[in-house]
Amino acid sequence: MKSLLPLLIIFSSSLIYSQGWNATLNLNPFPSPYISDWETNPAAIGSMTIFNNSGRNNTVSIKSVVTHQSQGNIFTCVTNPLVISEAPVTVLDNTTLFDLDEATFPNSVLKTQVRRTGRLPEGKYTACMTIEDMNGLILAANVCGDFTIIYPEPPHLIYPANQDSLPGEINYPTLQWTPVIVPPAYIINYSLKIVELLQGQTPAQALSANYPHYLNNQISLNTFTYPIDALPLDFNKTYVWQVQALDQFGFPPAQNEGKSEIFTFVKKMPSIVIITNTLDFPLLTEPENNSDLNTKTPVFKWSYTPKQGEVIKYLVKVCEILQGQSPETAMNNYPIFIPVVNPPSNTTTPVTPINFLNGKEYAWQVKVIDANTNNELKSSAVWKFKYISGISQIIGGYVQGGTFVLPAWCKVSGQLNYKYADLQDNEKWALPNTNIKLVIKYILKYTSHTGTQYEDEAPQGTLILKDGNIPGNPTDNDKLLATATTDQNGNFQFNYICPDSMILVKANHTLSNCTSGENCYTYIGDVYRVARIIVDHPYYTSPDEDIIIQPWETKNIGSLTSYIRSYQLEATIKPSKEEKFSEQYSHLPLEQMDVYLLRKFRAYYLPDNEGLPEQSPGETMFGYEVVAKGITNQNGKIIFKRLIVNISPSDRYYIYAKSTENAPHNYKTMLEKFTFSYGYGADINLYTEKKAGLVEFVEKIEKGGIVLSAIDNATYNSQYVYPTVNKNFYATPLLPLVKGRVVRSDQTGAGLTNVKVNLMKLKFIGNLPLPIIERTYTTNATGDFKFAFLPVEYSPTSPYPINGPVRSLFLTANGFKSKIWQIQGQAQNGALQMGEKKQMGDLPLDPGAIVFGKISDEYGNGITAKIKIGDSPEKTVKPAGYFYNIKTKQFVITPGSFEFPVAKLNHQPLIITPVDNPASYIIDTSYVTITKDKQDLGTLKVYHKLHRMVFVIKESQPWIPTPENPYPKVYQWPPIQNAKIKIQLLGSYLEKTTNSSGIAKFEFASDATNFKVIVEAPNGKYYVKKVGTMINKPSKYDEYYTIALDKATYISGSVYVAGSQPVKDADVWIDFGNPDLNISTKTDEIGEYILPNVPIGEGVIVYGSKHSDEETIIGDSANVYTTDAGKSGVDLFLTVYNGMDITKLLGFPVNLTGLTEEPNGGVKIKGTIKKFKKNNLFEVFDSTTAILNFTDIPIQPGTNKNPKGIPYAELSNPPLIFDEASMELKVYKKYGSKLGDVSSGVRMYEAGTGSGVLKGKVFVNASSFNTQGS
Repeated sequence: MKSLLPLLIIFSSSLIYSQGWNATLNLNPFPSPYISDWETNPAAIGSMTIFNNSGRNNTVSIKSVVTHQSQGNIFTCVTNPLVISEAPVTVLDNTTLFDLDEATFPNSVLKTQVRRTGRLPEGKYTACMTIEDMNGLILAANVCGDFTIIYPEPPHLIYPANQDSLPGEINYPTLQWTPVIVPPAYIINYSLKIVELLQGQTPAQALSANYPHYLNNQISLNTFTYPIDALPLDFNKTYVWQVQALDQFGFPPAQNEGKSEIFTFVKKMPSIVIITNTLDFPLLTEPENNSDLNTKTPVFKWSYTPKQGEVIKYLVKVCEILQGQSPETAMNNYPIFIPVVNPPSNTTTPVTPINFLNGKEYAWQVKVIDANTNNELKSSAVWKFKYISGISQIIGGYVQGGTFVLPAWCKVSGQLNYKYADLQDNEKWALPNTNIKLVIKYILKYTSHTGTQYEDEAPQGTLILKDGNIPGNPTDNDKLLATATTDQNGNFQFNYICPDSMILVKANHTLSNCTSGENCYTYIGDVYRVARIIVDHPYYTSPDEDIIIQPWETKNIGSLTSYIRSYQLEATIKPSKEEKFSEQYSHLPLEQMDVYLLRKFRAYYLPDNEGLPEQSPGETMFGYEVVAKGITNQNGKIIFKRLIVNISPSDRYYIYAKSTENAPHNYKTMLEKFTFSYGYGADINLYTEKKAGLVEFVEKIEKGGIVLSAIDNATYNSQYVYPTVNKNFYATPLLPLVKGRVVRSDQTGAGLTNVKVNLMKLKFIGNLPLPIIERTYTTNATGDFKFAFLPVEYSPTSPYPINGPVRSLFLTANGFKSKIWQIQGQAQNGALQMGEKKQMGDLPLDPGAIVFGKISDEYGNGITAKIKIGDSPEKTVKPAGYFYNIKTKQFVITPGSFEFPVAKLNHQPLIITPVDNPASYIIDTSYVTITKDKQDLGTLKVYHKLHRMVFVIKESQPWIPTPENPYPKVYQWPPIQNAKIKIQLLGSYLEKTTNSSGIAKFEFASDATNFKVIVEAPNGKYYVKKVGTMINKPSKYDEYYTIALDKATYISGSVYVAGSQPVKDADVWIDFGNPDLNISTKTDEIGEYILPNVPIGEGVIVYGSKHSDEETIIGDSANVYTTDAGKSGVDLFLTVYNGMDITKLLGFPVNLTGLTEEPNGGVKIKGTIKKFKKNNLFEVFDSTTAILNFTDIPIQPGTNKNPKGIPYAELSNPPLIFDEASMELKVYKKYGSKLGDVSSGVRMYEAGTGSGVLKGKVFVNASSFNTQGS
């Protein structure tokens, strides 16, 4: 425990205080993924338990860092300041710990996803909390817990089950799946995808690769019936289906990206049961469903048995299937083949070829028709086929007058838009899903016109002629050519057989009804046969464009526009006409009235872009849709535009109006129904009032017919007159209302909150008027107040006018002077009138005190600064001047003075903001209590933005914690004088030594908040060095840090090389694994060293080296266990010198007896070689006496390295010539010989691989040879 003590007390005395704090985090292992739950549901993720054993309360902030296992830091948030009481245990739930509105997200993409979806990604998380006080001191850190975010279960498919077979009779199955459970704020839509499974595919492959047979991503329920307008499900085909859940932001809120499992199903061929040999409906047989045809004259066959007595005929209908249509929907298109067949025949073949287009699909159906009444009795299913042309196809036609004739087909396409009929309003929209007709018309383009006008005159010199006025009296006027339905984008296409050309019928034709003595008209011009589009919808007129198209022609006529039958309403809001209010208010129209145009029901075919001047999408009132809204002008009028003529009985508007918030009156209307009546005044309802000229129209409406042309007489845009309807609406006066705002008199527009506004009225006790409080209102955050529904008093004499009560306002507020305002109304005695809204405006209150003082910096010099107290306006204070102080020989800036009114309140924030170079000052926020009418605040000081750190260095003393004294009394420990303190700052260090009290103070500027601090022992004393990181922010206050140093000892000895040769300037050190804590020194002139400040009672390793590039290249080392008394005689013998291993020379072990460093840094060695390896030819004569000496041989690092990677020494200038001229050898282990002689000696050469060889002349002794017998 003793060795751990310094770590516990190293940083500051505050840290010792913080030892009384601890915390634990209790997290739900599987919390809600929705961040709204974290902020509102206390049990959403968990709680933090704080243990405060300090015995005092503290204001803290809690920093939360939430990290994802694979995505790193997700977000960081910091709580607002929290007061933790002195109670030993405080529990905070997640609603306090997490404020995600203020959280920071390092990853902007992830931030956008979390903000939009409101939930965290799935995965494993760690949440870590740090508790800091307001000075940035960490009270508890690394309070962590793990949790896992798991999304809800994805939808699971229920019906059809996997690999299920659907009965063939079910054409529109209902698909079912389990719902995804999410909080109510999330809107879940399901995306259903169905694809056909092709041969060789897996279901998953088909779902990802094939074009959808059906796709719908706007399903809100977990059941869905296959729609009638979708592509039909074919018999004996396998379909793959899957459901994905998405929220309103388009993100999956469930596991597996919101996707269900993948199921398949098959639709079986229906079984046909014939009862009594009759069919209840026609059964199609040829061409088969989903077949391909290569002929334009196919045979159509079916089966049907008529009931007894049934007289029937068959209607065969063939239609083209347009893009996006189902076969059933296509049957509504204009037919390209529609023969009538009489029984008993149940087959038909076209006489002339049908104009099939290559690659197009067609639908066909047979209907049974009653031959007597022409009513439809029953119909077959709808089958489809595709036409594919082939070489063998015979082009059909017919013979007429000996000539082969082909039918002439035409195609007309384009886009239909609509706009409101106001000619000044040019905005257009596509007209979707609307039936239209193409018809033949005859027009007169006139060049001259006299007399009165033709009944259907149109602008631009064109008349649409009626039967009887057309030259030649053709029979095809108004003939229907084709029908079509616009798609979602207003696109349309007509395909039909052209009966004739669009041509000039007659030039220079005269149209006149003139007879003698009558008013008449005469038009002269050319007559043309054209086509026009008729919009088959009562709410729309038709385009004016003439379409010229000839047989066999395909034409895109571009964009056409239809008018929606619309009008504008000029509404006038007037006071009520009721007699009982006649004397109580003016009858002038009411300006500043909020007027709302409402709908209760909107038919699906009506556009939702109606209404001006101000549209309000999504807004409702009384449960009604707000179509438009606006404010009446000075004449009480408002004009609503883009109103749609009310045609159907349930199509009506409602008007509601009320006084605006700032109006001088207080009126409102009832919710009033309004229905358009073209040309007869806005107060007439066409559907309930049968007036002259409208009876026939109303009767037809009541019978379900819509004959709008009976009223506006407009078929085409040019015939429609955009009407303006005028209508008065009457508002009822409400009880009077008084409103206003309380503001500070010393600050323009600054509202005062929490002002007590007393509404006073005079009450008479006899003839004595006494003011009493009628009501009380406390102003809101902006200083506003309002008194509504105030009663009025009437005179007891006729005509009983309003004459009371007389009212006033009495305002009181803490810190401000009270004040009274009279309320002057429009009635007698200044009373408030019915329907009167008294706008009192801004009522100023005067602050209750005056403050004065001066502002300077911490050195007494004046500065320019802004001062603000409470809600008072900000004031700027400048220095009063400057002078030269002769004694100090410095310029002195005289502080400036201030004086201004403030509220007389306790604990008001006082903020001083420097103006000049504000970044170098601390914006000072403190609190001040104003208790006097005029209060002197003295000289307020603004401090420079500096770190102010005071270090108190103590000598650590032994201690044992007890329940009574759990913490050491560091303040009683002896100080250390001349301790050295260093603070790292921008790559360098600030250094100071402590005084006799062990204190050193630093003041410096820096944007950093974390600083590395090193504390070392004074010279001549032994203490363990301390290194740590201090947290400090700029402050005007000194922050104290108490650091206790443990006593230390020393290790001493010598460093040798080449036996006993001392080494000067050798490096000696102890490595603690931290460069800041390592201890190092160098040897002196005689090779001795002392390592100071070594921890006591520890085993350490002392290392030594000389001239190595790194201290880690060890020359020698020694293990030492330290004691209080120190350790001497720890000698080191270097085997590594100057970065090379000197134990071998070119592979030969050497014993060094001397080493010399050259001035140029080179090294020379002296020593002996005693070990020699033998080979097959040579070996030393006597290994015990063999020796070679060398002197002053230069060496350098070689290429061979020892096991630690340090190079062995090699010769700098080979060869090496040994001191001995020769040495004794054996040749072949028996012949005595000698290596070397006086002239050349014995030499060592480098062998080229980092190893060496000995070379010299070899002399064999003659006495070693035996010559007997030779």
